[in-house]
Amino acid sequence: MGRSVAKRGLVLGCAAVLALSSGAADATGVQDSEPPRISALAGYLQQANSAEPAGGLPQTAWKNIRAFQLLRTAEGRPLEPSVSGLSCPDPAVCRREFGDEVVYWTAAGGALALHESVDVLSRRGDFSPLGRPLASEYAQGGVFRTDFEHGSLIRVPELGRVMTWDPEIAGSAVVIGDSQAEPGSWVDQGLAGLGYRTVLRGAGGTGYVQDNGTVGNYYTALTQQQWVLPWGTPKLVVLQGGGNDASNASDTEIADAAQTMIPEARRTYPASRLVMVGVISSGPGTAESRRTAVDTLLAGVARNEGVAFLSVGDWWTRFSLGEYREPDGRHFTETGHQEAGQVLSRELGALLSSG
Repeated sequence: MGRSVAKRGLVLGCAAVLALSSGAADATGVQDSEPPRISALAGYLQQANSAEPAGGLPQTAWKNIRAFQLLRTAEGRPLEPSVSGLSCPDPAVCRREFGDEVVYWTAAGGALALHESVDVLSRRGDFSPLGRPLASEYAQGGVFRTDFEHGSLIRVPELGRVMTWDPEIAGSAVVIGDSQAEPGSWVDQGLAGLGYRTVLRGAGGTGYVQDNGTVGNYYTALTQQQWVLPWGTPKLVVLQGGGNDASNASDTEIADAAQTMIPEARRTYPASRLVMVGVISSGPGTAESRRTAVDTLLAGVARNEGVAFLSVGDWWTRFSLGEYREPDGRHFTETGHQEAGQVLSRELGALLSSG
């Protein structure tokens, strides 16, 4: 009787998976953007199978990987290569790639499945603090979530990217910028002064056009996931900078790059308020007049794209902030960041209040 029950459960499991693969609308009436195959696999992997283990695998691990093989066969796309010759040199934690899916399994905990893009990102050096995956990917609305020991990653098919899970994103300001927007900077402090929790993404030496040799320009760093943004709806999204473009790019190059970046920011956060902060400088007729010219250029792009813009192209002079610069003439001292942060809170606050 036990064998019959197990067999019936296996058939029902296949039917459920095939139904999910049809892309039917869920209870909310929202059509899934792709079949939640891996979500179905999470439960299906636990189906028992009486086949003998291969390659010395523990019995539990073999049962689970065989279930995965049967699932794929039931869908009409059997595994290539087959798992019949599968072996694992370290049965404590085994890993195997099957197309765009990666299966992990242990003798004690059974198997779980991740999407390839999530697996690749989770094993990147800067994401090693996440630890091991805890469960298979599962559907969460129109996205797919994978939980790890110390956090979660969200796969967003609509964007073609993987994003981080941030439970505090709703009250945050996500900033994409250059060295002027590093932790503790005037941009960071100014937003904090307005009550925002800041999520800073950017790197010194970058801009709308410029890369720094390691990190690409704003658009490249975002779309190639050199930066990984948090998923959800932040209260504010800030595109800051362009100063590094001043001496390395033409007006046309800068305008074109900004016009490419703005739609990508909107596509990433369609329900968030978007604002641009320009290039801090001394104003026209000064040694830094090219920086001011880029600030003015970006203001025109923002106006054409319907984005709120805060011009900072004369702040070193207008608010007497130039005296707080480092010897390089472009970056603030600690006191300068504090002073400029207070100005930013006041000026950006007024801009946001004006609508």
